[in-house]
Amino acid sequence: MLPLLAAHLAKQRLRFEARFILLLLPFLLWGSLAPSPLHYQYFFPFVPFLILAGLYALASVPPESRWFARALTAGVAAVALSAAVGSRVYLRLHDQLAVTGWTPLAVHRDALHLRAHVPAGRVLTFAPIFPLEAGLAIYPPFTTGLFAWRVSPQVEPGKAARLGMPTPATLATLLAAEPPAALLLGYESAESDFKEYAKSHAYQPEPLDGRTLWRAPEPPASGVK
Repeated sequence: MLPLLAAHLAKQRLRFEARFILLLLPFLLWGSLAPSPLHYQYFFPFVPFLILAGLYALASVPPESRWFARALTAGVAAVALSAAVGSRVYLRLHDQLAVTGWTPLAVHRDALHLRAHVPAGRVLTFAPIFPLEAGLAIYPPFTTGLFAWRVSPQVEPGKAARLGMPTPATLATLLAAEPPAALLLGYESAESDFKEYAKSHAYQPEPLDGRTLWRAPEPPASGVK
């Protein structure tokens, strides 16, 4: 905002780029407020646009103007202050050298563990990345994880059916067509219906990478005559 104020005080017309970005900001705010519930990362798009607006506004001020030097000094001070306040985040940079702790490798490692316990079949879970990484099938209605399940009670049943949204009322029907080979739980708090299904169908729980894997019961062995 300081470069914008400097351009105003210097009685300079803002560059087209700065004015265009200022027009975009209300729409960015609208897009950030639209999702529910709100999370701070939804406002990240503001950062690059505000930086660009400040730079273009500063470029609108003649270098010989006293306001140019003041705005530039204030901008550098603001960057230094932001870096100091957020310095604790940079302390985690050394984690990038610990290759085994990288998230993609950790996900792949957990997926291999899952595949060792579930060689085939569909997996019911709110964390579909793990069965997909393991080369296993998931249920398409849960591709988005928890999101569709969370909002489905607020959707009219006919519309939910038309959109293919899973609901607690339709879960049994969905799974009856193709029962899961396993349920991978422990990622969300809204898993009570999944757990009830697993218990009522004699699925066996076992710990797996800090979560719980409910495996389908073994089919009864057929007698040999």
